[in-house]
Amino acid sequence: MRRRSRAAAGPPAFAIAGWLFAELAAILMIVAFASADSPQEVPRQEGPGAGREDQGVLLTPVTFVLPVPAGDDGGGTVARFRTDLARVVGPDRSVGLALMFGVSRDPDRPLAGTAVSRRLVELVRDLPELERAADIRPYLGDSEDGAPGEVRVELFLLTGS
Repeated sequence: MRRRSRAAAGPPAFAIAGWLFAELAAILMIVAFASADSPQEVPRQEGPGAGREDQGVLLTPVTFVLPVPAGDDGGGTVARFRTDLARVVGPDRSVGLALMFGVSRDPDRPLAGTAVSRRLVELVRDLPELERAADIRPYLGDSEDGAPGEVRVELFLLTGS
């Protein structure tokens, strides 16, 4: 009777499965480490919100439409923004995120709507009512967002404020 050598018989199936399992475990470990958030120091809050736990953002925005005149020095637009902000947000709530969707003044240049929303962001970025906002972003709007030269403002409020 002739003996077969181990090399000719090939590795057993469970050895191949073990090797594949070890490779898969290594890949999953690399992915897990790479996708983990690095711990960051939370900045200290001062003022009315000091001492509170982390806050979240409500997923349903409050919305209003605001005209942004082309030749405006900004005073009238800022006053109107503050009035609308006080009406829809109220004095005891804080804005976590503000999105601005500008509609172009020129129908032949629809992408110019971003300039309208950018102008509004420049005017209102430093308002005390928005000091706790994590971000204020200008976007391109369309005819569903307002008339030419208007900006649809979406404010996402902080929870617990």
